[in-house]
Amino acid sequence: MTKKTIILEVTEGHICCEACENRIKRAVGQLSGVAEVSPSHESQQVEVTLDTDEVTVTAVLKTLSKIGWQTAAA
Repeated sequence: MTKKTIILEVTEGHICCEACENRIKRAVGQLSGVAEVSPSHESQQVEVTLDTDEVTVTAVLKTLSKIGWQTAAA
């Protein structure tokens, strides 16, 4: 297992409240290999801890895009 924590900055869309944070947690958290998801409407960032042997950063970015947020590495 290769654990990695990435921080993504929201570049399009806006995390405006706890409901948005929960939506991100649910969607990204369902990916196999994601250990923890911590979105913040205050910083407009999403911190994700994942097992790079099971899931790619690209898969996380695509999942966020599907639910309305474009992100880039912070």
